[in-house]
Amino acid sequence: RRPSDLESASSKKTSVLTRIQPTHSFKEKLSTEAVIRKQLWLRVFYTVDADFGGTLSPDEVAPFIELILQSAPGFTGGTDAMMRLHDFDSNNVLTEEEFVDLCETEFILGRSYDELER
Repeated sequence: RRPSDLESASSKKTSVLTRIQPTHSFKEKLSTEAVIRKQLWLRVFYTVDADFGGTLSPDEVAPFIELILQSAPGFTGGTDAMMRLHDFDSNNVLTEEEFVDLCETEFILGRSYDELER
């Protein structure tokens, strides 16, 4: 091949590569998934919020937390301990954000309960 053929082939390759643009970055995809998960958790929140008060009392959230505890055999603290872990302002109810944190932590991230109880 002549040098001009190589340059021509190289420029064709570059032009093809520059035309291929990703539609979403990895970060944008993660962000979109997080938004969708938050919407799901908020739907659960409003389903569990029996009195429509905008917060979840221990009585309202206990059945849901019991479901979580079934999938977390290493956690021995029970519903009260789970509430304390996620009730950041210690007012004995879970807000939307605290509930979303509970769901993300327990279902998505998978907490190591042995480390928490130390």
